[in-house]
Amino acid sequence: MKILYVTDAGLPTPRAHGIQIAKVCESLGRTAELELFVPDRKNSITEDFFSYYDIDRTFKIKLVPCADFLSWTGVLGFFFHIFSFYWEARKISKFTDFDCVYSRDLVAPIFFTDVVIEVHNLPRISTWFHRRVFARAKSFVAKTTFVKEELVKRFGVDESKITVIPNGIDIDDFNCRESMEEVRNKLRLPIDKKTALYTGSLQSWKGVDVFLYAAEKIINVLFVIVGGDDKSVEEKKRKFPSRNIIFFGQRPHRDMPLFMRAADVLVLPNAAGTDVSEKYTSPLKLFEYMAAGKPIIASDLPSIREIVSDTDVFFFKPNDVSSLEMAIKQVFSDPQGSSRRAHNSYELAASFSWSRYVRKIVDIMSKPCVEY
Repeated sequence: MKILYVTDAGLPTPRAHGIQIAKVCESLGRTAELELFVPDRKNSITEDFFSYYDIDRTFKIKLVPCADFLSWTGVLGFFFHIFSFYWEARKISKFTDFDCVYSRDLVAPIFFTDVVIEVHNLPRISTWFHRRVFARAKSFVAKTTFVKEELVKRFGVDESKITVIPNGIDIDDFNCRESMEEVRNKLRLPIDKKTALYTGSLQSWKGVDVFLYAAEKIINVLFVIVGGDDKSVEEKKRKFPSRNIIFFGQRPHRDMPLFMRAADVLVLPNAAGTDVSEKYTSPLKLFEYMAAGKPIIASDLPSIREIVSDTDVFFFKPNDVSSLEMAIKQVFSDPQGSSRRAHNSYELAASFSWSRYVRKIVDIMSKPCVEY
């Protein structure tokens, strides 16, 4: 099978969607012949795509020339940019022989046929335009059950065209052979300090402030943050000047296993109050934490509960500093229970491999296209 993956994503990028695209393409490339179309636009990251994500060269990448209107403000600039990219991508694709198109962009069915859409977010308003575009798609890969329900209820998508597939993980990527002491020396972290770790961006819906407020209450634990652009990191440093907080800023994804190896507990503090956090997200961070084999503390949200349960992680009430504080103390006061849950989540991670993920995608692509 020959697959064309088309996405209007500037790659490489330190953001999670870039990692997800890279891992899906790497695994798809082992199963089928794959070519990835991405826009050719300015990028501050000059490192080679495959090196940056530390993945095998199992597929080809095509940089599609397009007008970069993203510097414009508002929806208009985005519209012109994505139209320019997809217009050129469609023209170039005419010289490429492929059996199916895969994309995480909801507009892809406007320009291509036989499109399988990977749905991470949905428009707030269901319009005739959205319903018509979605009707043109061959199938949908929904990240959560809630996304599937919304596609059916609000956008009129035939339920039989939707498959729920959470994100995945390659456990071997997080099989760090160095000891905790060796890794802490390498990262210049104290050897004898209990450490709580958060990795990811500093967007408000990620709940990082709750994590940092908890740090101010538990001064005998070191709180480590890996991620965030320079501006965001400086803002957090000013807001949270506590000595038991260390910011590492953005680091290559290949360094994440080292940081997780160095930690005693891994925290996923996603905030409540937004659909993206509560219902849409299938967080890569959670799967990475699971593969690291360390105790996990996570916000008690439907999107997280869809993957793990109380036997796998410690839950705390979202947005609640005191609840997170209690969960952190529980991890350190109950080492046997913490080890048991860490083992359970590690074992569970094996069922979310990227290879299993793409086998399901290829199976979807192999089915006959429903007429629209």
